[in-house]
Parts: sequence; structure tokens; C-alpha cells
Amino acid sequence: MNEGPKNERPILIDGMGRKFINLNISVNDRCDFGCTYFMPADNVEFMDRSKLLSFEEITRIAQVMSKMGIYHLRLTGGEPLLRKNLPTLVKVLDGVDGIKDIALTTNAFLLKDQAAVLREVGERSHQFRENDIPRHRRGTSANFNL
Repeated sequence: MNEGPKNERPILIDGMGRKFINLNISVNDRCDFGCTYFMPADNVEFMDRSKLLSFEEITRIAQVMSKMGIYHLRLTGGEPLLRKNLPTLVKVLDGVDGIKDIALTTNAFLLKDQAAVLREVGERSHQFRENDIPRHRRGTSANFNL
């Protein structure tokens, strides 16, 4: 970890000189589509919900990592929109000092019901997994900002 210019946060840099500013946080292991690249075809065993990171644990990770130069968070899963009270988590993460951007990787199936409240509490962009985009729409941009 290198110190940035005076009055700036430290910056995480790997052995190749790349700076780390992004952190992906998986908020669950479930998907409403059963995507084969996330889950095997059969014998799926989900984690007991009590073993998922709590909102407090996720927030603490974001706080610690922001002090190390991370300022972009991406919430992933499985399907993050399946996580109960996700807008509450986004609101808390939006209040973490140093975090500038919160994004979501989603299949967007549940997005219409949650987009307005997510935007209101701090989530700013979505990334759709290409396999979840209807074939006739593929090749178009899979990212958008709210």
C-alpha cells in the first residue's frame, strides 16, 4: 500500500502497479434464474442465511476498505435484489466516508420494483449480466446510470 499525496487516502497497488479502487461485495448466493455459471444444474445447496455477511459486517468492510483507497462498491450475488432490505444496506453504504459510487450487478428481473428506492438511497448504476438480456437486445450497452 502506498501513501497518496499529502491529505489523500492510501492507495492499494498490486505488484504490476495497478491501483485498486473497486470492491465487489456478494450480498447473497441465490439467483432467481438458476444461471449455470453461478450454480450447478442439480444438488444446489444454498448457504444458511445466518452465515451471510450481516449489513453491519458489510458496512465495516466498506469502512475499512475506504480507508485503504477503495471508493467504488459493486453489490453482487447470486442476485443482489433478492437480499432482504437491500435498499437499507445501500443507504448505510452511501453514508460511509470515502465511498463515492455504489453499483449493482443484476439480472434486472426485480429491478422495476426497487429502482426508484435504490436511486433515492444512493445506488447510482446497474450492470446487467449479458446472459440475462434477451437475445434480440444483446450487443447493446449493458450498463446504465440512474
